[in-house]
Amino acid sequence: TGTELMALELYDNVRCLDYLLTRPDVDAERLGMMGISGGGSQTLYTAAVEPRLKAASPTCAVTTFRADLADTTMCVCELAHDILTVGDHGLFLAMAYPRPLLVVNGARDPIFPIAGARSASAQAKRLYAAGGRPEAVEFAEYDAPHDWTDAMLDRQIGWFRRQFGLPELASVPAADGPRDADLF
Repeated sequence: TGTELMALELYDNVRCLDYLLTRPDVDAERLGMMGISGGGSQTLYTAAVEPRLKAASPTCAVTTFRADLADTTMCVCELAHDILTVGDHGLFLAMAYPRPLLVVNGARDPIFPIAGARSASAQAKRLYAAGGRPEAVEFAEYDAPHDWTDAMLDRQIGWFRRQFGLPELASVPAADGPRDADLF
């Protein structure tokens, strides 16, 4: 049909927010999004266009197109044919201004090179600084491959709780997925 897959996914994300906000058990002031890889890319782009998201944390999804195209290939779901005419990840992150962002990447991620993640996050921080909110952009780098580790999740859960004014947890409950010891 000529419609980009990224556009269809973004439309789905916006419609998901529409649905969530109809529910009485959802607090519109504590609506956040995070995801890894393609889900992280969806988090990046949804935060750029959707002001109802109050905080966002893309995981193993941020880089620069120059770094990515030089070292790896991206999934078609993370590209549009003319995306570079619009901007790069740093600009898309900054489009979430003034809402808080926590960018999380693995230093050994072969899909989203860490040099690009550092560069894109720094660009977003500079653009947020122009608006007086550089502290709203955080970058967390882990010695990890393209994966969502316990340490990453612990940091993100604590970060979201702080953004939403919720009390800190003494410890994050274990999830039902693999633990770091099973992955490395």
